[in-house]
Amino acid sequence: MAKDKCELKNGWYNWCNGMKKSLEGEANAKRKGFIQVNLFNFKKGTESCLGVAYKKSMHDKGIMLNYCPFCSQIILNTPKLKDKNTRKELEERKKE
Repeated sequence: MAKDKCELKNGWYNWCNGMKKSLEGEANAKRKGFIQVNLFNFKKGTESCLGVAYKKSMHDKGIMLNYCPFCSQIILNTPKLKDKNTRKELEERKKE
């Protein structure tokens, strides 16, 4: 079934088709392009997806994306974005 929007479920993203085809691997890998960034909480022993970074070259640290370039969904999974007001502000900025 074709996915046209990225969505967050239980700390992990179900990527849209465009992002799924474009992801190059994990952030620690020596790659360029769109890289999935995972976060491990040592205190709780849990892992989740933080979002996606874009790297221009293999040695570039990359920049985190706020939005999916393919479906325009917010894809930065941070505690601050779980606040409804912050999420609403980002949605309004996207419309400008």
